[in-house]
Amino acid sequence: MKWAYRKLDANANQDLRITPDSYLRRPIKSNKYLNMNKEICVIDDDHIYQLIIEKIIRRTAIFVKSTEYINATHAFQQFKDPKFPLPHLILLDINMPQMDGWEFITQLSSCRPNLKNETKIYIVTSSIATADKLKAASFEEISGFLSKPVSVQKLKEIGGEI
Repeated sequence: MKWAYRKLDANANQDLRITPDSYLRRPIKSNKYLNMNKEICVIDDDHIYQLIIEKIIRRTAIFVKSTEYINATHAFQQFKDPKFPLPHLILLDINMPQMDGWEFITQLSSCRPNLKNETKIYIVTSSIATADKLKAASFEEISGFLSKPVSVQKLKEIGGEI
């Protein structure tokens, strides 16, 4: 396979030829997030969003392990055990069947009183209701409120803080 295209280098004022081999062998640019060994958990009942956020998580190159739950009840069953290690970051949807995000946080914080220091929980929702933002601010366990879809850059910022 032989292909090439020209790219003008504004600094050197010259054309550069990029071929398949030269493109694939480029050195990895220095990234302050590359060596992080973080774990992330996504709790969201939307299958499509699960696929999207999985790709976004991979693109950040921060998280070595990603766990997804379609149901907050299943996540709570595992997380309520104090011996179970919590992920570094939890992305939590508000509106879900069986157990919503608010109930999940309330029940989990009653089982794990030190929840705020064990993990960072971000509400990730498509809701634009101001009441949801105010309610999220009333929970000390919640680190932030994000609108869907979360960008790669925003997830990198959050990952860099934990």
